[in-house]
This record gives sequence, structure tokens and C-alpha cells, in this order.
Amino acid sequence: MAVRNVAYTTDGAGNYNVRVWNLETGGPLSCYTGGVSQPRTLSFIKGDYILSAQKDKTAFSLWSFRQYEQSTRRFAAPDKVRALAVSPSGNHCVAGIGCELYLWEVSTGALIGSIQAHFQPVTVVKFTDDGTSVISASHDSSVSVWPIDCFHPDEIPEPDMTFKDHNQAIQDMCVVGSLVTSVSSAGLLTVHSLQTGCLEYRKFFGKVIDSVDMTPSMDAVFVGFKEGTIVRLSLKDESQLEFVGHNGPVRCLSVSTHLLLSGSDDATARIWDAEHGHLLQTLRHDGAVTNVRIASFPSNALSKEANKSKALASVCNFQRAFSKSDVTRQSHDRLEEEQENVAIEVKPCERAQEELSIPPQTRDMMKKIAIANTDIVNFVVASL
Repeated sequence: MAVRNVAYTTDGAGNYNVRVWNLETGGPLSCYTGGVSQPRTLSFIKGDYILSAQKDKTAFSLWSFRQYEQSTRRFAAPDKVRALAVSPSGNHCVAGIGCELYLWEVSTGALIGSIQAHFQPVTVVKFTDDGTSVISASHDSSVSVWPIDCFHPDEIPEPDMTFKDHNQAIQDMCVVGSLVTSVSSAGLLTVHSLQTGCLEYRKFFGKVIDSVDMTPSMDAVFVGFKEGTIVRLSLKDESQLEFVGHNGPVRCLSVSTHLLLSGSDDATARIWDAEHGHLLQTLRHDGAVTNVRIASFPSNALSKEANKSKALASVCNFQRAFSKSDVTRQSHDRLEEEQENVAIEVKPCERAQEELSIPPQTRDMMKKIAIANTDIVNFVVASL
């Protein structure tokens, strides 16, 4: 029977980078080696690749799901990547680097643009479900929503909306449907609406929160605390259910319809019954768990024969900066567009002049009036 949803995890030990686990049995399915992944960077591209950023290097790591071709492809990043996300379509990738956001086209590796998004380092980046906007959170305590069009060099980057309800660094953020949930080191949880830009819910826990995720039905949030506990908070009646088991800070969470996956500094990832809080499986690691995701696993990923003829999506190394030719070409394209717009606006005026012809008698009278006015002006000036 083909395995569909699985658990993906990474840890800081370096023996394995990404591990894949069976959600039902807790047994290992696959592993991908090569370096250590930075927290909040584990991503997927069109069901063909796993992508993350290196924790100790300015580089990206890319693995194909084709297990028989298992090798790590590394390529350089502009600088140290702190957060990473791929759009649902797999067409775009965004990275938080320092206080900036970088946006690439995945198939060509072309750098679409970079913007100064925050005053302090970016901590989390996400795409909206339709892939038209990037949402970023930062140590400066703000969350901003950026349309991807504003990344183009000839555009002035302005966020569609900015949420400033936190007063300390934002630790984690999740986006489900039209809701953006963020948590801070001060212990504050907020839920905002992308449709209205309004604060929908606010809860102060009074202790450091490290991670958050929301159910697909958007009726409950899961909050991971530095002390090691997890709380399920209902957004309907505000009831709370505590999950106890970790012995260290809960750094990452991932929720599916019925299951919760958590990762902690205690070198374990745990699978829970999301509704009732029962611990189902414990996945032991060699170091602190830094990323967890519940996501689909290609049913033929481990089969050489089934994958042999399958064409993989194109992924090129990401451009680190704009070249001079890119800037020149974009300026030339912009100039041509402006010239075309001017030409379109002038043509109607030219036609109007052709249609409004002036009779010869009227034209001679206008000349005589102009000459007479000139003579009067000259006489007045001579008299002064």
C-alpha cells in the first residue's frame, strides 16, 4: 500500500539532514544526507524535490525524491538564510536574509528582486495559499504582507498590510487560508485576517512561545512552549488541552487533519492525536529537532522502475545578485513600454487635429488680430 502523508524531520546532529517517517508506525522510510538544515527552511518543490538552507553555510540544499539518485545538490545563497518558503505552485521561492527578502523564479533561478522588509532580521516567511503574496515576520515584532509584484526592481516596495500587535521578537508564524497566526517571545499569540487586515483573536500566555500551527479547518491553534509543553487552543470556545511529553523547548509544529507532529531540543519528534492529546509515536533523533512537516510523499519515490521515465521539474541554481545585463535589459524594456504608452496617447490627438480643419478666411482674420495686438504692446512699451 502506497504511503501518502508522512513525517519529515531535520535535526542539528549532522548525521542525516532530512528524515522521512511513517506516520502510523513511526518507522523510518528514507533519509537524505548532507549538512544541517536551518530552522524554518524545510520546503518542497512540486512533489519532485526537498529544499532547505544550510545552517552553517551560505548555501541551499536540494534533494530529488528519486531515492536511487540520492545525492545533495548545493548552490550558493546571497548570504546566510534564516527563513525559506516555496509557493504552493512551486514557481517561486522566497528567503529571509538579514532584514531583506529575496524572491526567485524556481525554474530559471532568476532573481526577481530583493526588498528591505524589516528593521531587524527576518525570522519566518510564508506564501499565501494563492501564491500572490509573501508574508514575513521579524525580530522587530512586525508581520508584513508583500505582493510578489513589488519585488520587481522598477516597483516601490510597499506592503499591502502590516500587523504591529507584538512588542517583542516574533518566534513563529503560520498561514492557513485567510488567517495569519503569529507568536512572540513575550508569550503573545495573535490571529489576523488577510481579507480585512483586522485582528481576529489575541491571547497572552505569559510564557515564552517558540512555535505555532493551525488546524486545516481553522478552528484551533497549537502552541509550543519553551518549557516543553504544547497547548491546543480552541478558537470557538477558548478551551485548552495540554500535551505533555517533551523535556525541552518545542521548536516546531505541523498539523494535519487528525495528527500533530512536534519537534524539540530533547532530540525527539513526537506524533500526537491532535483531538485528544494522546502520544502515538516517538521519533528519536541524534540532536535537537529543527524542522518538522507533515506532507505527502510520492508513492513511487522509492521505486527505480516507476521513476525512471518521469521528468523532474526544472530547478536552476538561484541567482545571487542582479547582473549589469539584467538591469540594462529591464531598463530597456521599461523604456519601450513607456514609449509605446506615449504613442498610444498621442494618436487620438493627431486624429483630432486632422478632423478639426480651420477655414482660410478665419485663419487670415486670426493673423490680423495677432499683428494688431503686437503693435499695441509695442506702443505701450515705447511709452514707458
